[in-house]
Amino acid sequence: MTTHESHKLPELIVLTGLDGSGKGHLAAHLRDNEGFLALGASDIIRHAIASQPDLEGLPLDEATRRLKGVLGPTFITDTAMERYRKSKAAYTGLAIDGLRRYPEIEQVKTLDGAVVYVNADDLGRFKQLVARGRHDAPKTRGNACTRCRAAIWRSKRQKQSEDGRNKGHGRHRCHEHL
Repeated sequence: MTTHESHKLPELIVLTGLDGSGKGHLAAHLRDNEGFLALGASDIIRHAIASQPDLEGLPLDEATRRLKGVLGPTFITDTAMERYRKSKAAYTGLAIDGLRRYPEIEQVKTLDGAVVYVNADDLGRFKQLVARGRHDAPKTRGNACTRCRAAIWRSKRQKQSEDGRNKGHGRHRCHEHL
């Protein structure tokens, strides 16, 4: 009996959550300790972009939107499942790191997979994001605060008034940043 069978883990596990929350660490654990094939949604997207020369150089979100128009709204899950099925004998399951869109999540459910939301406190996320060393890493802990990011997102999405000014104040102060 494999560890996978003794724990009765689902054969398909999708990890979702904010950047820096630990999805990659959990995927690595499933790979290293449970025998799962671990695939990242962003890696699948980049591979698909590389096979479509007209998408090269586009922002990742725009390229993904176009790919979904051509390959379907669940192409990430479908691609991962195809790769898993081709090498199923070598693995006990499939973990997909970073799925975020509703059609993809619904596809996982139809495949009897589990969707796991991975969460971490703001300080832990901040440390993880900075440790990655990417150019878009937050400069302060406040930039990584979930509540602040949500407020910024809401203010960007608000409609502009007739005079062109944003109706929302666009500022947020949680108790940690006062």
